Amino acid sequence: MLPKLDGLEVCRRVRKESLVPIIIMTARDYIGDKIAGLDGGADDYITKPFEIEELLARVRVALRHKKNIESQTSSHVYRVNGLSLDIEKRVVERDGQTFPLTQREFDLLAELMKNEGKVLTRDKLLSDVWDTVSWGRQTLSMSISDTCATKLMTIRNKV
Repeated sequence: MLPKLDGLEVCRRVRKESLVPIIIMTARDYIGDKIAGLDGGADDYITKPFEIEELLARVRVALRHKKNIESQTSSHVYRVNGLSLDIEKRVVERDGQTFPLTQREFDLLAELMKNEGKVLTRDKLLSDVWDTVSWGRQTLSMSISDTCATKLMTIRNKV
């Protein structure tokens, strides 16, 4: 009953970008709608009318599942081709050699290692590393200085 998109499409779009818990609350109680919602990425589906206690219990379960998934999958050390990057210690090493990086260089390398094997757009890097997409492509290119590129190439060549 949303104005431009239906709830299932909103759920699909959110799920593409995030693992945030999604509970669909709706008056639609047809089994096909429930299956579509759960298959579309929802973690739970509750039909109206419902008791607030039941909703709160379902929220607690969804949050507990999210916490369990995060604790199982979160790693603060990334390894790619012998290069290791420790997020908590902010250290990059290979064969016992530490590579001193600026904060921005470290954040950029971390983003690339987290997304190993994926193609990242300039806008994604701007948003995730520079925390804005409004700067534009030229600013990103200029912000990755020769020093940064040289350091990253040195690390890459040693890998």
